[in-house]
Amino acid sequence: MKKIVTQKDIAQALHIGQMTVYRALHNKGNISPELRERILAYADEVGYQANRAAQTLVQKKVTRIVLFSTDTPRFFWDSVESGIGLAKEQVKHFNYSVEYYRIANKNSVEYLSALTAVIAEGVDAVGLVNNEEYDMTAIFRVLDDAQVPYILFNIDAKESHRLCYIGPDYIGGGRLAAEFLGKCVAGTSKILVITDDHTKQNISAEVNHLRIDGFMSVMKERYPSIINTIQGVDLEQGATDVGLELKTIINESEVCFDAIYLVPPINQLLMEVLAESKRPLPKVLLHDTFPGYKEFFARDMITAIIFQNPIQQGFYAVKVLEEMVETGFIPRDDIHLVQEVMLAENSDLDKNHLSFD
Repeated sequence: MKKIVTQKDIAQALHIGQMTVYRALHNKGNISPELRERILAYADEVGYQANRAAQTLVQKKVTRIVLFSTDTPRFFWDSVESGIGLAKEQVKHFNYSVEYYRIANKNSVEYLSALTAVIAEGVDAVGLVNNEEYDMTAIFRVLDDAQVPYILFNIDAKESHRLCYIGPDYIGGGRLAAEFLGKCVAGTSKILVITDDHTKQNISAEVNHLRIDGFMSVMKERYPSIINTIQGVDLEQGATDVGLELKTIINESEVCFDAIYLVPPINQLLMEVLAESKRPLPKVLLHDTFPGYKEFFARDMITAIIFQNPIQQGFYAVKVLEEMVETGFIPRDDIHLVQEVMLAENSDLDKNHLSFD
């Protein structure tokens, strides 16, 4: 089958920008007549067809992209699914099928069964998350043995044969948290850093460790007089027991902390503990939004949230997979999406995307 020529192919062949090719082919923008003619002549020579939808209809082949992740926490992955849905609307007109499997927490058997079935049915590319509650070694092996190209999003695994990673730089997120708190509190303030119990495995362990590394590196470099107390919580317990452990840490400490930096995704539980606490409310910095977070901004119980935009992660995972399948383009190793500091006044950051419905 004859290879479909894309605008990117033309740009690379002529050593010019892709936007310049777009302007020439669509008679838009400021471009010299000579360059326009050169682009049009080459496009005609290689048989470029401007209507990509018509090209894909001629092929009559449906390209299948499948994504996998955990389902916990549901609020976060609902947002990822929204981003996947936005991208799906863009690519469906070009004979692309996009599917998203959310696998029950810790169920490696279900995961491997679904993945094996997808491969047996035929799949062109896969996107998945390095969720350590599953047997990721076995999952990567299945993909490698079947020679299915795949990318990772949200959580990376550099030891795998993934083609690229799309998502947050978690060390960078921790560094951003440290800079924000360092500028919010006095030089001799006391910060309580709540993370997971490092001796026990949990669904966000690797992410938590990276954030702590970034946070502490900035604190030591730029705010050495701030006292940081790191306290681990056993996240393998039920929600009630985690809440009781948080209550003990916050209410029974001999130190009255000026700020709390919460690393793992137990934001709702912390809000419940602080709402009942008789102690003065400290500054509170969290990672990621959660159900009802705007209410806690309104009650001044949250100072800020480090926001990693799950909608963008789902959207760009699909778009990069589409680009790989369409053109053979292999992205650079890491595509880090910018994390932002969300305050009460910009708490609509989670709506900062375009709908293509």
